[in-house]
Amino acid sequence: MTENAIEKMDKWEKTAEHSVGGFLWLGFSRQQTNKLICISSEYTSVMDCDTGEIKECDADYDEEKYIAVCDCFPTEVIDIYGQYGGYPVLETPQGESISIQTQEELYAGKIVKRYKIQVSTPDSVVELYNNYGYYVCSFSVCGNYFVLADDAGITVRKRKYKNS
Repeated sequence: MTENAIEKMDKWEKTAEHSVGGFLWLGFSRQQTNKLICISSEYTSVMDCDTGEIKECDADYDEEKYIAVCDCFPTEVIDIYGQYGGYPVLETPQGESISIQTQEELYAGKIVKRYKIQVSTPDSVVELYNNYGYYVCSFSVCGNYFVLADDAGITVRKRKYKNS
């Protein structure tokens, strides 16, 4: 994520950056909207998006239905998304939206994809990402949290002044 860009979004602050080996899927809880499940080939964890605290958990997931269940959310089915599918939340109730553009480029004799991610707010459009190795980004259902997963790991932002 472009560090300068997030500074232009004065209503958002960095909560956590977490390296994830073998990233597969992530998804926000609908019941505990500040919680984010991250599924990798190594383990499954839940992140508290307010504190950045990470807790391992046991989970099962369905890659065709894009859902997961885990012991941290015993009464909930979590919608998951990643680079292979799913339906991330691209608009907030507060009026922000995510736009993702893909451009194929020739690099060292191979065609690679470069991703440009912009977040539109009622006041501006900010470019957050312009690079390779992008997996997925999403807002939480409540619109108070934002996550981006790429080759470097997961970056989480939260709204400075949450709206319920």
